[in-house]
Amino acid sequence: MNDFVNNPYRAPRAAVYDAPESDERMERPRHVFNAVAILWIALVVQAAGLAFTWRLYQVAPTWFLVLAGIITCAWVLMAWVVAMIERGKNWARFTYLALFLLDAPIALILMANTLWASALAALAMPVQLLLQLAALIMLFVPPAGAWFRGEPAE
Repeated sequence: MNDFVNNPYRAPRAAVYDAPESDERMERPRHVFNAVAILWIALVVQAAGLAFTWRLYQVAPTWFLVLAGIITCAWVLMAWVVAMIERGKNWARFTYLALFLLDAPIALILMANTLWASALAALAMPVQLLLQLAALIMLFVPPAGAWFRGEPAE
């Protein structure tokens, strides 16, 4: 009765998988190291902006506090995904790409709204987006892809 091979209810196999940790895995490419460093730097800059935003909690309207809470949760999610990228999880780079594609238009809209309040904060947003885009490109070059897939060292 326990026929695992012919079981029509078994879970489907995923095309994207995490490579097993082994000694045969190739050394992390410089592209991945640089990309992760850039992503952590962007997150630190964003954290500074979040810290400044939360200083306004006593005078800000309720909608602003809700938006700040959502942005803080998104920041925590992005930090976790970057940590998973650093650990070599293949799914994490695709997740970061999806989050970036969702976040970029919102950041551009917020940049336009922030321009009147602080030119420095508005200028930091496109710089962060360009850094994140550069990091994403580095994460998807062929040597990085081979490392994330866990291809053995030659």
